[in-house]
Amino acid sequence: MRTRRPVPGTVVGATERGPRLELLGLYAVLSGGDSRRAVEGQELQVRITRMDADESRIFATDRLLPDGQLPLI
Repeated sequence: MRTRRPVPGTVVGATERGPRLELLGLYAVLSGGDSRRAVEGQELQVRITRMDADESRIFATDRLLPDGQLPLI
């Protein structure tokens, strides 16, 4: 999440919040972007946007950074 790198994800179902993804052995909810068009079995490149340890939820987006460059620190 911190590096803002895209990771591969596979759509495995749907939830009331959006499509459910399998990411590196974990499950996440796809939000933002064009999430309504995701179909089961589709592979996507996504970025993790939020991880909520209290609720055991991970949120991801299919909107990648426009230039793909990491911010300079």
